[in-house]
Amino acid sequence: MKLTQRHLEAIQSLIWYVGDDTGRRVTIDWDPDGTPESVDGETGFLNRFDNFSPKLLDELAGLKLIECVHEEGTGLGRQPTDYNASIIQLLPEAFMVASEMTVEQADARHAPILLDTYRFKEMLTSSFNREEFIDLCHELGLGFDNLVPSSATYPTQVAAILDYARRHRRLFEVCRAAQAKRPAYEWLDLLKG
Repeated sequence: MKLTQRHLEAIQSLIWYVGDDTGRRVTIDWDPDGTPESVDGETGFLNRFDNFSPKLLDELAGLKLIECVHEEGTGLGRQPTDYNASIIQLLPEAFMVASEMTVEQADARHAPILLDTYRFKEMLTSSFNREEFIDLCHELGLGFDNLVPSSATYPTQVAAILDYARRHRRLFEVCRAAQAKRPAYEWLDLLKG
């Protein structure tokens, strides 16, 4: 089987979800019609996984990019051949494939990601003080000093950075970095799908 754009997009979606944790298992619960119902019990960002199917997961497993175990279907509206859930784990080969993606391929599934930027700004301003936020921006290579006026209020400065990150498709990167530094906050609740 040959690796296709669809496979690359699926791998990118999984890497987006698990980061670089090859030990993490992801559970996709299936509707009786074979479409994703939830990912690890969450439904807020299903658009990230809307092209997933048990068949696609079997193809990824055949390409040695993931390990996948399907749970057989039971219950109302399900046939024995349907699946209740699929448990997935990325293999190291998936990260090698992802590292060779072109920018266009890697960005392909980022387009539908939407963040509630108003809540994101509120969470950033409440969880980071100005100096910590400036450090975060510098770590991400976002030139804080070049992007925001020094006379602006802190919330206005955060809004300017988020506007820049949105225009350059880096919002989720900022969200991931904030999540790493402040894991107690529910950053993934900001995702809209």
